[in-house]
Amino acid sequence: MKSETPTQKYRREAAECQLNAANAERTIDRKAWLRLAADWTKLAEAAAFNPLLSEGSRFKLAAHPPTYARRSRRK
Repeated sequence: MKSETPTQKYRREAAECQLNAANAERTIDRKAWLRLAADWTKLAEAAAFNPLLSEGSRFKLAAHPPTYARRSRRK
């Protein structure tokens, strides 16, 4: 079974938000779900063009952000 790419995940999240918007009873909730759907869609579009996120890329994101040594304070 092939794992889900970031683009696929973001599109799935956007679709889920759109479904929640369609089922929302209050206008304010519907608008909030639609804003979330738009944000997920933007992430999906960005991931589709980002070589760091593309499957099979020679670039891989670090599991943990880099740590930097603290500079010692001179007195």
